[in-house]
Amino acid sequence: MINIDETDKQIIDHLRQDGRTTNRKLAKRAGISESSIANRIRRLIDTHTIKFTVQEDLYAKGLNFVVWVDLYVRGASADSVAVAASEIPNVITSTICSTDPSVTLWVAAPNPGDIREVLQEQIPMVKGVQRLESMIGLDIVKYESEFSPFENMPLSDIAFPKATAREKIVNLLKQDSRLSNYEIADRLGITEGTVRHHIRKLVSDRQMRIGVVINPAVYGYTDAVQFRLSVEPKYISEACSLLRRREEVGMVAHVAGRYNLTGFIHTSSPESSASFFNEMFSQMNYINEASFSSAIKVCRHNYNWVRITSGRN
Repeated sequence: MINIDETDKQIIDHLRQDGRTTNRKLAKRAGISESSIANRIRRLIDTHTIKFTVQEDLYAKGLNFVVWVDLYVRGASADSVAVAASEIPNVITSTICSTDPSVTLWVAAPNPGDIREVLQEQIPMVKGVQRLESMIGLDIVKYESEFSPFENMPLSDIAFPKATAREKIVNLLKQDSRLSNYEIADRLGITEGTVRHHIRKLVSDRQMRIGVVINPAVYGYTDAVQFRLSVEPKYISEACSLLRRREEVGMVAHVAGRYNLTGFIHTSSPESSASFFNEMFSQMNYINEASFSSAIKVCRHNYNWVRITSGRN
């Protein structure tokens, strides 16, 4: 990881909007040469500051069934449980937390049978899981993965039907979203026009976006906190609207369980996180119960999944 200057940030901001922006366009916008742009991008990649990728909308992909799972651990380390749980298919996030529950998971699947198998058969087989509690996802109001750990981060194993030409294009772009239409067409044995058509359609239909994932530490986001809120039902929409507008909020979801809202924030310090919640709660006097837990370690986080709504929040 490196210290980045304002020119680096300008380049990253443009790539966040469109990861396939050419070096020529970036050079014109930054006022430097194309070779300088190429060198800076290479340095950002080599130092694990950014990663080019594609992010797909969970719902558009058919992952309509989501569950948040809290694991209470006894007789084993939280680390061993989180790692073992992260290897279960359909687990897209596995996080070690500072307080009980020691481990939290986010599970997503295209059908309820897969969720049932994870909850009833696979998680109970993990050594050290004393008990689990789950919350059913009703609506993912906001989910961003732009700022995410990605170095050596395994992606989720989710079974989908046989890949179509469009899905093969997406899979190639996940590995390197800077691949040209010509390179993709050559690898798949299709025309450049077909590649161009599929990419434009996927982006315009908000099924995916092409950009970069950024190491959060580079921007000073060193504190991650998961929150659970029990809000008076008639104020859920208002609470979601307030939370989703804040840049610190990476995810907020309406759930069914002990709490009815869950999510996480990224800030620069525990003090900043506390200040954020104090400010938000001063505007939300309809919260009946709240719990917070700092993320100590992320064992799995699938940065390729997001919720694409009406644009960036």
